Amino acid sequence: MLNKGDWLWPAIWLLPVRNEYGDWPASGEIDIIEARANKQLTTSSSFVDGAQIGISQMTTTLHWGPYFGADNWALTHDQYTLANGDFSDAFHTWVLEWTPQGFAASVDNAVYFNVSTKDGYWSKGNYDMNQPGSFNPWMYGNIDAPFDKEFFIIINLAVGGVSG
Repeated sequence: MLNKGDWLWPAIWLLPVRNEYGDWPASGEIDIIEARANKQLTTSSSFVDGAQIGISQMTTTLHWGPYFGADNWALTHDQYTLANGDFSDAFHTWVLEWTPQGFAASVDNAVYFNVSTKDGYWSKGNYDMNQPGSFNPWMYGNIDAPFDKEFFIIINLAVGGVSG
């Protein structure tokens, strides 16, 4: 069950215990659940053009990139919208499966998020082409770097602001 109310931003996310690959986003961030608690909030964002993004919708996102400004979150982001009601009406079961092969997330047994590690995040971001000459902070990590280290959980409720 998520909070409901204007200008509330409930979230459950993970950050690395140590920034072994460098400052954000090089060491990764995993946003398991992010939602906006406004009942009638809409957006003109290119990702959800004119759509309701209030308490009936939530997102999951991986943040990763070799440096600030090169976060390729849009390649590892998805949303889930309830067909009826909102996330404050009842309890729901969120699951994040995190393996060296990738991530899968579901709400109430409906899988909506799949990310494959496959060739690694450096290749996924096509950094050799998109940011030529950039340093690969994950070159000595496992194939799933930066998500191959220990992370800690944050459960928060941000209040106020206009971000997003």
